[in-house]
Amino acid sequence: MSDRLTMDLIVGGVTAIRLLVLAVTPTDLFFDEAQYWAWSRDFDWGYFSKPPLIAWIIGATTGLAGSDAAFWVRAPAPIFHGLTALILAGWIGQIHRPAAPWVAATYLAMPILAVGSWMISTDTIMAPFLAAALWSWWRSLETRKWQFAALAGGLAGVAMMAKYAGVYFWLAVAVSMLFSRLRPTPGALAAAGIACLVVIAPNLLWNAGNGLVTFAHTADNAQVGRDMAMNWPGLASFLVAQAVVIGPVFFVVWLGAMARRDLSEIETFLLAASVPVLLLVCVQAFIAKANANWAFAAYPAAAAFVGLRLSRLGRPRLFAIGLAVNLVPILAVTALIVWPDIAPKLTDRYTGRTALMTEILAQANGRPVVADERQILADLTYAARRDGAPPVFANGRWDVPRHWYDMVAPQPTDRDALLVSDRAALECAGIAIAPEATMRPVHGAYAGRAIHLYPLPAGCS
Repeated sequence: MSDRLTMDLIVGGVTAIRLLVLAVTPTDLFFDEAQYWAWSRDFDWGYFSKPPLIAWIIGATTGLAGSDAAFWVRAPAPIFHGLTALILAGWIGQIHRPAAPWVAATYLAMPILAVGSWMISTDTIMAPFLAAALWSWWRSLETRKWQFAALAGGLAGVAMMAKYAGVYFWLAVAVSMLFSRLRPTPGALAAAGIACLVVIAPNLLWNAGNGLVTFAHTADNAQVGRDMAMNWPGLASFLVAQAVVIGPVFFVVWLGAMARRDLSEIETFLLAASVPVLLLVCVQAFIAKANANWAFAAYPAAAAFVGLRLSRLGRPRLFAIGLAVNLVPILAVTALIVWPDIAPKLTDRYTGRTALMTEILAQANGRPVVADERQILADLTYAARRDGAPPVFANGRWDVPRHWYDMVAPQPTDRDALLVSDRAALECAGIAIAPEATMRPVHGAYAGRAIHLYPLPAGCS
């Protein structure tokens, strides 16, 4: 069997299985996913917390499918990861052909992708464009052609239109320039920079016209400008999480290679495109906080490095051990996705959302629905728009928007509504308003909460 056929079978088989998992899972859209879907109903150059590409992809997919079901919202996830695997394998296969299926398998077997191929996220949408940008930049270094550099910059811009972490492409460029053979020409740098700027310019202009809201939200998430602290437990837990992201065996192969002196140029470049990202986010974890996925931009290059390294060294046994170790969490997570009742404490946040929102919308009986909380707003908006129910609005008026719903769906004051809130009491013009119903879910994402439904007269909030 040829290396190309092996690679295609690996990628096609894994992608098909992950699509099947999406087709049978009873889990609801997480509220972030529901919010991305809501964005996709109205294409724009930017949104409150993220750049626009994820919304465009979801909108295109659901539009072509003619359905807003959770399967179609999530369907791009396994497909985009399969595409990333093909790009990485195609790139490394040009350099060392036997490594192509090893690279594809390494990437697809990362435990993080068991989740990343189920839930749609900006990391997933960014991945193939970042991988293609790195490949194109490598080609520009090989050929000294500015056209490849321009293509790399443009692809990096597209990656940034998915998630601002696509900017790590430029970190890879900067670090690789420390090695004489990996230094580009000034013309290549200029071509890449101009192409990147052209691609991201619409989002920059959108932010400029909306008070830099996305940049401010991103900085707030990273706790930029707050007091720094030496967060040793946070750093330790982050590093443990990273070993789980790629798998412990591959994690050791990847980082352990930094001490080697026998690295090829491509291996050096792949380390330059991955390790600095991890180190930078480690600093973030140490001085403030960092979620496990914040370093995901490192892993396309890291997976390519591991697959290439083990192939070149002729270490099929170590490679098989790494895959086998990774298969354990992958199968465990997949089982939970398909049968969430196995461990409700782990999966409750992904169930019960649709059922509760359907009850709330039925209680509204045609009235507009108003809510305080972004999570409830996202779940309600998905259920309402999908089923043709009454409109959903964000409660209150704020000088600074708390989230996207404050920006696009502020509460109208000229009509009666149903307020969904966990407030224990509500007054309007000094008169107490009693809830007309209280939801107390015992299972699912809202289990243990008391969610009150208040009749909200016009003019009240």
